[in-house]
Parts: sequence; C-alpha cells; structure tokens
Amino acid sequence: MGAVVLTTTTLLVACGTPPWERGAPTGSATSTTDEATTDAATPPSEPAATGDLAGGNTRRDLTAGAAALTVSYWTDLPAVQWTAAASKPVSLSVSATEPNGAEVYLQRLRAVATALDGTGAPLDAPPAFEDAAAVSPGYLMSDPYSYSTSFTIGALDPTARTIRVDLTYEILQRATPESTDLVKQTAHDTLTLGVVGP
Repeated sequence: MGAVVLTTTTLLVACGTPPWERGAPTGSATSTTDEATTDAATPPSEPAATGDLAGGNTRRDLTAGAAALTVSYWTDLPAVQWTAAASKPVSLSVSATEPNGAEVYLQRLRAVATALDGTGAPLDAPPAFEDAAAVSPGYLMSDPYSYSTSFTIGALDPTARTIRVDLTYEILQRATPESTDLVKQTAHDTLTLGVVGP
C-alpha cells in the first residue's frame, strides 16, 4: 500500500507563468543509416503516456451552487515515468467566482484514489487523503485568490495500469456579499491517470 503525502498552501494569483503552462524543453534529433548494415537493431519505443495528465496538465470548470470553480491540475513527473513503483506527484490550484461577488471558501478537499489493473478491476489502493481548513470559515479562494495543494501517490500493485482519483470540494459561500450567513455547496471531479507498465 502506497504512502500519501499531502501539503497545502493558499496562494494569491499574481503575475508570472503558472507551472502547468511552462513549456517543456524542445529539441531535435537526427539519425543516419549505414547502408552497409543490414541487421541494425530497432531500439524499443518509449511507453505511450495516457490519462488526463499525459500532456502534463489539464483544466476543469466545475460548479458548486452559484459558484463557478476553475481547477488546474498538473504533475512535475513526465507521464511516461508514471510507473507503479514511482512516487507520482499531483498538484492542483482552484479559484472561484460568484455572480453577486460573494466570498467563496474551501472548507474541505477530499480525494479517493483507486488503482485499477488492465481489465479495470480494482486493486489495493492508497488511503484517501484530505485537507480540512484549519481556519474559519475556510480557505478564501475567491478570485483573485486561489487555493493550491500537492499530494503524492506512492507505490502501487505492479499490475496497476490506471489510477482513478475522485475529488470532492466542499465549499462555503456567503449568502450575499455583506451577509454573515454561509451556504454549503459541493463540487465533484474525477481524474483518470495512466500507469506505465512493462
């Protein structure tokens, strides 16, 4: 069973390029063929990256009551290195808007990871992880503020080929911009992450 590490921070959106928009290094390679060689070995192909983070990042638009949530997910580990044995980092950043300008707070984030084999059958999974706000009424995430966190999915069963992560965002929003009354809402999302196998 893999270990899960969870850390949280609250960020103010500022100038600069966010991590999930930074371009990967580019380059080119050339090859030559020796016409005199007839038995040249073909190098093994690189495993194909799959899943929602195969390109390094993805963005989702969610709703929770009247609030609109924009969530960016990314990973610092190339998807082709997402093996069952590897430590697989996932980061996310979420901000919210409300039509009337009422403040929106994250009260709790909970994520449940399920490992699946090549047939889709569930395997032993890492424990669920969550972040409950340590401040009242929660972490402010109304634009231009945002909530960010990172967690790591540890070693899995060697036959794992997919990880499904079900995320639940529990939020509190003020009934009106000036109100002290809070309304609880919930948003759900699911990430499907590929695991590279032999």
